[in-house]
Amino acid sequence: MRLSEAITIYLAIGAPFGVSYFLRGGRRQKRTRAFLKSTGALLLWPVTATIFLFLPPPAALKLAETTTNHQRAREVEKIEQAQSEMLAALYRVAELAARRFTAGDETRERAVREVRESIEGYAGLTLAAAHSSADAPPSKRDMELCRVAGRTGADLLIAGRCTHRRNHTRLISHQARSRTTLLHALADLRELANDERADSSENLQVARQLSVAFLKFYGRAINLFSLLEDERAARAAARLLEAECARLQRLEALDREAAPATFAGEESCTHAHHSAFNHARSQRTPLMPG
Repeated sequence: MRLSEAITIYLAIGAPFGVSYFLRGGRRQKRTRAFLKSTGALLLWPVTATIFLFLPPPAALKLAETTTNHQRAREVEKIEQAQSEMLAALYRVAELAARRFTAGDETRERAVREVRESIEGYAGLTLAAAHSSADAPPSKRDMELCRVAGRTGADLLIAGRCTHRRNHTRLISHQARSRTTLLHALADLRELANDERADSSENLQVARQLSVAFLKFYGRAINLFSLLEDERAARAAARLLEAECARLQRLEALDREAAPATFAGEESCTHAHHSAFNHARSQRTPLMPG
């Protein structure tokens, strides 16, 4: 084989790589610069082929990023919906509690407000903690803080990583504290309605309605905790739900003693207990893959 033939074959193989490189960078760069780079890719096509083989194309990277963002947006949307349903159930509990008890309005309002604020704070911190990683590279804000502090060169990168890990640790600590605050608020709210005495059949009926509302409220809480993948909080809410179910059974026993017939439109503890869990199971979706 002659040298000219070898050169022709070499350039013919490299031509597709040069054209591909030109089409990729031609829109983002000046034509002269893109032409020079594509010529280099043509002449050094073995290197260009290696790069194309081991590095994914920008379109694939963009598609993967778009898919990840879309999945994350859907997960956040489901969590926000579960949070809204839990708040709606909370307001229903507050409404029935106001009908059940004539005293202690300020105490109940304060307890409801604490639960609402705890739900909002916990959900926001848990979402932020789920999307944070101690091994992730430092953000621009972390690097800027270290740069203002006088860090430069390799020391700047190390300081940025330390700052990022410190912020991540603080975020995890705040999230754990918000979970504890929310669980205490849920338990305190139930204690405000922990009066099973009834001086009339009407009060007994409202007490049963309030207990059923608590069951649905704790069911919504389990749903939210499941979507956020917080097993510890879900177990705590399940214990509250079981305790409330036991109270509803006692109220139903009092109801049977007062009158053989049950009230129309009311559901027993067995049905309420399972309906609360079924809603959580139907919407359970992991927050993060893996």
